[in-house]
Amino acid sequence: MGLTHSPRIATDGLVLCLDAGNVRSYPRSGTSWTDLSRNKYNTTISSGSFNTSNGGSINFNGATQCVLDVDSFVRDYEAYTFDSFFYIGTSNAGAHFNMMNVPNSDSQSDGFWHHLNLTSNTWYWRTEDNVNGEKGGTVGAALPAGSWYHVSIVVKTNQLLFYVNGNLYKSINTLFNWSNLRTDRTAYLIIGKGYNYSYGFTGKISTFYMYSTELSPEQIRQNYLATKGRFNL
Repeated sequence: MGLTHSPRIATDGLVLCLDAGNVRSYPRSGTSWTDLSRNKYNTTISSGSFNTSNGGSINFNGATQCVLDVDSFVRDYEAYTFDSFFYIGTSNAGAHFNMMNVPNSDSQSDGFWHHLNLTSNTWYWRTEDNVNGEKGGTVGAALPAGSWYHVSIVVKTNQLLFYVNGNLYKSINTLFNWSNLRTDRTAYLIIGKGYNYSYGFTGKISTFYMYSTELSPEQIRQNYLATKGRFNL
């Protein structure tokens, strides 16, 4: 699952590689954000626009979303790592992604979601599967709006790991297993939205990588160092 180009990011277990700064991934306009991994899981953007700053990013206005059907493989792996560079535009920034069943509601929302509310310095998270039910909580989030961040989130069996700018930010124990996602609803990765298509993200997203494994702290640090120069970090 490597890349068809050669940045210095980790490639072990790479499922999805979106980079708005690479014209082969996003040609500065249109609705297709092309996956640069060998899988070619191309995604469709709605209500987004291109921003030329910092090498290129997609503007997310709260209504913008980018959708990928992951139902064919989402239950096959014990861990996923979601790795992204994004710019927080407002104090109530919303969710830069979720991976859940759709349609989702209180009784059908298996998967993982999160969102940021920086007015209260709070990072909300939730997991749910068909065996363990809903689990959720909050993390203190000292991430001021108006800045770029590299955020990696590992969602694995019974644990969440949050990394910010290459360093472990918080580890949380939960009860969750990807293999237990209900099978009577389709699972999607939705970039730019949280639970039930709400908590729309306001800001910019430049890169979004998804891995079907837990990246090590060293690999997450590698991803941060590989691209941080674009964002003056």
